[in-house]
Amino acid sequence: MKTRNLLIGTLAATALLFSCSPKADTEQATAETEVVTEEVAATPEEATEENIEAEVIQLNQIPGEFTNGNLTLEVGTYKFEVANSGVDHEVGLVVAPKKEEITEADHIQNAYVTETVKDGESQQCKGDVVLEKGEYVYFCPLNPTEQYIITVE
Repeated sequence: MKTRNLLIGTLAATALLFSCSPKADTEQATAETEVVTEEVAATPEEATEENIEAEVIQLNQIPGEFTNGNLTLEVGTYKFEVANSGVDHEVGLVVAPKKEEITEADHIQNAYVTETVKDGESQQCKGDVVLEKGEYVYFCPLNPTEQYIITVE
């Protein structure tokens, strides 16, 4: 537990240093997929399972596709946020472990958006999504889009 708290404190300090760097704004602006950390404990002693927030993965949908493409993430806890950018009807999100045939029973329920997303709006998923090492897919059955791969290392 002490090692994990030290790691979390180190990550928080690194994030703080990175955010103060003038180069950080340029790098964030050029990134297609934005990862946003919602909250990090101020000190290692404050870092517990209860106050470590999920990273937000912002996904953008245009007619027929997600602009983000395939993703590579680390093992961890995430929240997905879906933006509808010009799709003339409501869109959603499905995340599931990658396999030959995906059924509704395979869907990770917490990855569903809280309600379908209208053009020009965004919506976060219902809850935290824990991704273990392996491959997953994400797609929108309402748009519809292809199945994009999420590789978790």
